[in-house]
Amino acid sequence: MRTGRVLALVLGSTLAGPSVCSAATTTGDVSAITIENTGSTNAMAYRIVVQGDGETSYVGANRSGHEVLPDALLAKLKYDVMMAEPLSHVRTASGCMKPASFGSSIFISLGHERSPDLSCPAGPKGAALKNDVEQIATFLKLGQTPPRPGAGVLPGEH
Repeated sequence: MRTGRVLALVLGSTLAGPSVCSAATTTGDVSAITIENTGSTNAMAYRIVVQGDGETSYVGANRSGHEVLPDALLAKLKYDVMMAEPLSHVRTASGCMKPASFGSSIFISLGHERSPDLSCPAGPKGAALKNDVEQIATFLKLGQTPPRPGAGVLPGEH
């Protein structure tokens, strides 16, 4: 039953267009997936909202905007989110060591469900979600640390 629903969602979103893209999940009818990265001392925080049709709104430390995700990236995200439901039960590594000032946290939300911190996944479902987040952030050019003023300049140079 779940596989059929997932395939219908993925195929419907890539073939039929926006009218089929609302994700009917165990958490209710949901039309958006939210990705949050808390950022850290050396990485910018960002928030991404992916609508069912791939229309994406994002905001980062230095920029915000709208893009449409490629069909393959959208389909993979939807599939991985559906397979990981309920998101609150995604396994993460206990004892994941992150420095307080350099460690960031990554979360995916769908409706009222929110994943635990995906920066240290303990299984294939969490690893797939983390990979999706990284690919989407790269596509949107988010989470990259901007050059500091004077970076790459030796003392005495201008």
